[in-house]
Amino acid sequence: TTFPVDPALEFVNNAQNAIGVVVEATSIGPGAQTNCSTSSVPNGAPCSIWAGDPITLEEGGNGVVTATLDITGLAWDPTMPSDVSTFIGAITTQITSLPGITGTPTPLQIQEYFGCTSSADTLETSCTNLTASFTTASSAEFTATFTPVTTTPEPGTSSMMMIGTGLVGLAMILRRRRSAR
Repeated sequence: TTFPVDPALEFVNNAQNAIGVVVEATSIGPGAQTNCSTSSVPNGAPCSIWAGDPITLEEGGNGVVTATLDITGLAWDPTMPSDVSTFIGAITTQITSLPGITGTPTPLQIQEYFGCTSSADTLETSCTNLTASFTTASSAEFTATFTPVTTTPEPGTSSMMMIGTGLVGLAMILRRRRSAR
């Protein structure tokens, strides 16, 4: 993926106009550094379908797998595009079913669905079905922490302001001296 992804997330009305918050992703992940087939992944610990995949899978106590995609970037209200905030957030959803799997899938079954082997050295290049997709009946949730971006003037701008203020002050002093004569 080439960053920034703009818009990465956008809320639109019936006329397809952006409303509310527009999100530009500057990075995603990092996901888990352990794939879901590794024996060192304890039950319920986060894993990814290959080491380094940006989506983290985690099996909850209820047997449902939660998929999480961490995102960082910029967000703004389209009616006030100069009010930009940075954000750190995550999109999460629950995976309760998978085509061809009876019952609730495990993280390893999700890994195998995408053609990733169940060996401990699973890398993206060893996955044979990465174009596969499925739809989950669960809704996704986007949670983020926003921080306003503050602009700091460049050093040259501050220097020019100080020089300009100094010249105005000098001109006032010279004018007073001329008027006093």
